[in-house]
Amino acid sequence: MGTYKRLMATFKRLMATYKRLMATFKRLTATLKRLMATYKRLMATFKRLTATFKRLTATFKRLTATFKRLMATYKRLMATFKRLTATFKRLMATYKRLMATFKRLTATFKRLTATFKRLTATYKRLMATFKRLMATFKRLMATFKRLMATFKRLMATFKRLMATYKRLMATFKRLMATFKRLMATFKRLMATYKRLTATFKRLTTTKQPLHLSTA
Repeated sequence: MGTYKRLMATFKRLMATYKRLMATFKRLTATLKRLMATYKRLMATFKRLTATFKRLTATFKRLTATFKRLMATYKRLMATFKRLTATFKRLMATYKRLMATFKRLTATFKRLTATFKRLTATYKRLMATFKRLMATFKRLMATFKRLMATFKRLMATFKRLMATYKRLMATFKRLMATFKRLMATFKRLMATYKRLTATFKRLTTTKQPLHLSTA
């Protein structure tokens, strides 16, 4: 019974550990889904920024070509050149902002990738631990079934022994009753023997003087 209780306690602890692992697995799955959604949004943003960068690069090339043409007609187009220079500065500021944003997004993407790898490794370790726990649980269940079968056999043997014990107790009671009757008979016989012995002694004592007078 002590082994059975310990096995049941171990089984309960394993079930609690299994529930905690399943809860952790669910949380990790939800986290992975959120990370994948964030990754998809970042990739879409990255694609849009790349397209914008390409458009800006093409614009920059066109402006450079325009600038070269304007240099040939510098005197006549100075005012236009100034306006284009201002436009170029604004575009360069936009380009720098976009590049800074791109760098931040790239760093964020790298961190997310590293986090995803760590979560994947953690998930694999948890799954390996879960599989080992399930194998242990199966072995414990098999052991528990064998112990229950042994317990049932022991209970059947105990019941047979109890029945034998009851029969022996009944036989013992009958023997004790017979012994008591025999002891009572023995006591009566001893009392009869003592009375006969006393009578014999009296008779012997009575006969001795008669023998003396005859002599």
